[in-house]
Amino acid sequence: MDFGSGMETGNFKPLHYNMPATFMDLAGRWNFIYWRNNRSEYERNNENIAISFIRYFDISKEEFIEANERFHQELFETGLSSSYNPLTQRYRSRFINYPVDLIFTFDNEAINEFFRWENSPTEHERNRGR
Repeated sequence: MDFGSGMETGNFKPLHYNMPATFMDLAGRWNFIYWRNNRSEYERNNENIAISFIRYFDISKEEFIEANERFHQELFETGLSSSYNPLTQRYRSRFINYPVDLIFTFDNEAINEFFRWENSPTEHERNRGR
């Protein structure tokens, strides 16, 4: 399963900075990669990639929900969505779905708050933001 560039430094969880391949397919991988690599540093560090992606590629909520469900299915099929998987327990933020209703509010402040390390479900991840 391709999770993209794996940026895990900074104030936010990985899904703030990059998107799983399931979502890239909505725009075409090469289009997505070109666009992602040309985002400004300010945008990369301050706006969730999903918001920019939806706006730039004019992705509908229905399309995004469908991709989110496919991503969830991929996680399930690989066992990464299992609460019994030690990898999932330690790095839970890599294996979550996007909060679609929150993303489609386009409320950057609330979305950034959701993706901050200190708001992670596991202690290991909460400590990354310090």
